[in-house]
Amino acid sequence: MKMLMNINNMVVHLHIGCKGLGDEERTRAAQPIRFDVAIQFGTLPAALKTLELADTIGYHELYDALHGLVSGQHWFLLETLALEIFNLLKGLIPADAKLELKVTKLKPCILPLILDGATITLMDD
Repeated sequence: MKMLMNINNMVVHLHIGCKGLGDEERTRAAQPIRFDVAIQFGTLPAALKTLELADTIGYHELYDALHGLVSGQHWFLLETLALEIFNLLKGLIPADAKLELKVTKLKPCILPLILDGATITLMDD
């Protein structure tokens, strides 16, 4: 049996904007970025038997770590942001778990050409 944990639609407002697009995107207010996380456990968490939060992955801890990393910084590329978050989350989950991370810029500066955002997805092999 396998278990997949999905943590969907975590939104953090942060400063992000590419140097190549001029000052408009880089100087605007913090933008909403959505994070969707999927963790496939290699072995079932002990919490299924113990009923203890400490024996599984607490999604509030993942959110707090993610928010702590991105807050107060300016990110130039969505790709760089995704890689940094992926590496952070990998360090917080069991070694035998697989991670998939989707990072979506909900309101890209080229509206109305892209209506549903732009997403970078990183995943374990």
